Amino acid sequence: MNLWAEVEPAGAYGGYLIAADAPAGLDAILSPAPESERGVNLQNLAYFAQWIFFGLFAFYIWYRMVKDAWQEEVEPAEEEGGEDADAPTETASAEK
Repeated sequence: MNLWAEVEPAGAYGGYLIAADAPAGLDAILSPAPESERGVNLQNLAYFAQWIFFGLFAFYIWYRMVKDAWQEEVEPAEEEGGEDADAPTETASAEK
């Protein structure tokens, strides 16, 4: 995680250009690039966990929406006698 390829010689922070000489009286200063830590960053792990939680929550919301839509379609059809209302019932076939 968070491993940038080594970019030599300036690195990721060395992308600037001085277009003119400094005015008289100003001295140059040494401003090295900050040292970066190579390891596991707890903040990145927390972001990872948050995205997992967000993905599971989005999946749950989708599941509930599909389930509710299914129930709205199926339950009224079952109350009206089902989709196979024209099919013979057990009592009708037993009487023949």
